[in-house]
Amino acid sequence: MRVSDAEIVEGMKLLARTEGIFGETAGGVSVAVARKLAESGQIGRDETTVIYVTGNGLKTPEAVADHLAPPITIGATMEAFEEIWEQDHSGAAAVA
Repeated sequence: MRVSDAEIVEGMKLLARTEGIFGETAGGVSVAVARKLAESGQIGRDETTVIYVTGNGLKTPEAVADHLAPPITIGATMEAFEEIWEQDHSGAAAVA
């Protein structure tokens, strides 16, 4: 079964959003294919399905770089972290 580059990126984003895992593109392929199999009924809704994702997304960050907000750079201090954390959680500034 084939998946497009866009479907791979969506698979990577789905894995990150639902499981907190930043997987590499191979993980995105696995999730995208599993999604297609589920949508076509080849994997049943009540079936337990295991997808092994062993590669870290830091191997291929360029695959999703154009689909994410730019990274935030802060100083290497706890105070710098807390300042950004407060901005994000106070509603004063949105940090992506």
